[in-house]
Amino acid sequence: MRIVLFFCIVLFAPQLFLMCGEKARSHQRIVYQGPPIRTLEKRADMVLNVGKVGLNRRQLILGFRFIESKTKECVNFYTVHESRIPCLIERSELFHGFLLRSIQSKEAFIGRGCFKKVSKVILYGPQPKVLAECSAPLDEKHEIDILEQIRGGEGIVPYYGAVFRERKILSYYEYFPQGSIGSLFARNKPLDLLQTVKIFHDIAKGVRVLHEKGLVHRDLHEANVLVDITSQRCIGALIDFGFTVLAENANDGTVQGAVYRCPPEPLVDDLATIDRYAVDVYALGTLLYQAVWGKMVSWAGVYDIHVLHKYPLSERKELYERIVSLYEASLEQDVGTAIQKSQSGYPLTNLEKIQLLIYQMLDVVPERRPSIAKVSSVLEVILESMPEDEQNVESALSP
Repeated sequence: MRIVLFFCIVLFAPQLFLMCGEKARSHQRIVYQGPPIRTLEKRADMVLNVGKVGLNRRQLILGFRFIESKTKECVNFYTVHESRIPCLIERSELFHGFLLRSIQSKEAFIGRGCFKKVSKVILYGPQPKVLAECSAPLDEKHEIDILEQIRGGEGIVPYYGAVFRERKILSYYEYFPQGSIGSLFARNKPLDLLQTVKIFHDIAKGVRVLHEKGLVHRDLHEANVLVDITSQRCIGALIDFGFTVLAENANDGTVQGAVYRCPPEPLVDDLATIDRYAVDVYALGTLLYQAVWGKMVSWAGVYDIHVLHKYPLSERKELYERIVSLYEASLEQDVGTAIQKSQSGYPLTNLEKIQLLIYQMLDVVPERRPSIAKVSSVLEVILESMPEDEQNVESALSP
């Protein structure tokens, strides 16, 4: 028996030794090989400097550490501590990198449209970037087609591309922390004249990009104008091209857009013959009016374009005449002095030049409204005459 036992030990001892060694090595702690934690901390701070993204500093660092790790230990680490990193981490072929999405916090939510939801996502890298991700149904592909045509245009929101996933489209844009100009209007946060000219010069250039390609926006309102006002820059960007079409295809018997931004001509003109370029100019004029005077035009909301068919013909004419009357009264009150100075050859201030431009854009006769190219040109001339360090004493939201 001893001899048999001896031979068993001799034969099987090497194999047992190797098996124990492999098991021991499999339980060794695998050292994290990514960038130093201090580097990840700096990257997390870069993200948080933009604003709240639904993940705190520690959660961002853990998420970044997981991305940088390619070891089984880190995968297990993430799985075990999943509740402490409430985000989804996804490899993006579009960006050739990783995206992080918060899945619990409302701080990652930006806004919602009729068919869209917009949220913040983090594009990880040496210089992490917060992007706006728009989720929309597949049948909203029309907007992506428009964006591909105008991509990179001045005054257009920077667009990075889109991916098609299951039954939805995910498109990516530059994130504007301050949101839309509508948020400034809602908080009654005043813009000085220089800021106003810069922002609306950008937006006019964006509308001009569309018009030069034969497109009309058809939905210009305060929520579709993004702004970024910092000590380094002051810009505006046009978004939401869901209603944008070729001007020749826009005369389908309807007029899209916000009720308070629609011009008066649909009340008396055939919808199939309306100048849709002039409609965009008018809508932009109402926004510029609100930025300068801090209120809507006095005739805003006199009628609802979306239920135009419910107004009898006689009532439409009465409403149109009422708008004309209100326009003429406001014209005299707001820019009467500027008109007299201009007719007498006296020089106008920059504010007076802008006010006159606004009333040209709001003219009740669409043929008299300037083209968007003219609007952009006038704003550019005014902007060039204003020094960068000008501290305007006249508030752009003056009553």
